[in-house]
Amino acid sequence: MVLETTPFSLTDLIPDQEGQARVLSLLLTEDGGDTKAFLIALGHLAREKGMTSVAQAVGVTRERLYRSLSGETTPRFSTVVGVLAEVGYHVTITPIARLPATTETSNAAE
Repeated sequence: MVLETTPFSLTDLIPDQEGQARVLSLLLTEDGGDTKAFLIALGHLAREKGMTSVAQAVGVTRERLYRSLSGETTPRFSTVVGVLAEVGYHVTITPIARLPATTETSNAAE
């Protein structure tokens, strides 16, 4: 008996863009973040859009884009931002909720 498989599709699993954005955000923020998982998930979205067209828009070769989104290398920030834009997202910076300063920290600032 032959086992039949189908290619993994992030958009089949999470079809709406808001859900995909939540997954990407959670991969970067929960439990200290998981950059490798984030890059792999972003790679799935880029493949579904078309790696050649994404690579051309970002200004890198298709091969470099595959490596950048493999989770095995550290891509340039500009590459990640460019890929995010090509698949319909952008980076947003928000403050981290911090615990109140301790007495020690408060005294050091005086």
